[in-house]
Amino acid sequence: MSKIVDHPLFSAMLVTVGAIMFAAKPVFIKLMYRTDDLEAIDALGIRMLFSAPFYLIILFRYKSIAQIGVQFREHGKPILLLGFIGYYLSSYLDFKGLQYIPAGLERVILFLNPTMVLILSAFYFSKRIKLMQVIAIAVSYVGIAIAFLSQTQVSGHDSLLIGGLLVFLAAFSYAVYLVGAEDYVKRIGTVPFTCYTMIIAFLLISAQYLMHRPAVAMLQYHPDIYVYGVCIALFSTIVPSFMIVEGIKRIGANNASIISAVGPVSTIVLAYFFLRESVSPMQLFGSALVILGVAFISYHLKSEGNSN
Repeated sequence: MSKIVDHPLFSAMLVTVGAIMFAAKPVFIKLMYRTDDLEAIDALGIRMLFSAPFYLIILFRYKSIAQIGVQFREHGKPILLLGFIGYYLSSYLDFKGLQYIPAGLERVILFLNPTMVLILSAFYFSKRIKLMQVIAIAVSYVGIAIAFLSQTQVSGHDSLLIGGLLVFLAAFSYAVYLVGAEDYVKRIGTVPFTCYTMIIAFLLISAQYLMHRPAVAMLQYHPDIYVYGVCIALFSTIVPSFMIVEGIKRIGANNASIISAVGPVSTIVLAYFFLRESVSPMQLFGSALVILGVAFISYHLKSEGNSN
């Protein structure tokens, strides 16, 4: 058994399955929207309701109350700001965007995130962007344009633009979070920092929810909504995050970044079978360009990070 667990193929499977589980999130969200008359804040509130307790448990396994107090006294303001940007604003924009665009297109747009991190890092850290990276960025955005144009044949043009812009802003917000969080993750630790920002997002989402709904409304949705909420929290958030982290430890970030390109493809396939979303050859071609460009950038970003 230990030989199987330690085998590189098993490690690659961890990353692959984790990426596919992450990729199922927009499909679950779209199923929530189809099951009941939900707004983005409803779906997001249910997701966080089931996610937050796990992050609290994980946090208290890593930090005592005294240690948490010390870290908030030292880094409280940036933690609050990054929690707002990374897991509240970005998540809300993403969930809102999914009310307008197909799940497959949403995942491809979010997959542009490494290109945004690269560009932001060039400004924030004065890192030089190489010619091949510029070409990879251009290829990725041409791919998005092709995917969009192919989708306008089956979706309303206005709704597609609104949804696409919202999801693009969600990806950009998360890129800002990643760039801004880099220094604090090193000081605080990846797991505690993620828990802090997720719990802050939960509090912000709860406040927004209670501004629009009475608390009792959280108990009055269709039963399937809660099933999808649990699936998003466990199988598309918490479990795959640990699988991918473990996979990265075993096979390295470079290999993991390439394998994770299975994510957008998985979303397109899952959306086709479970949501009956149409897939055109041009959409697949555009998505392939995005994946190729981003995979190249992700590989070299990880490579540069490992060499520092």
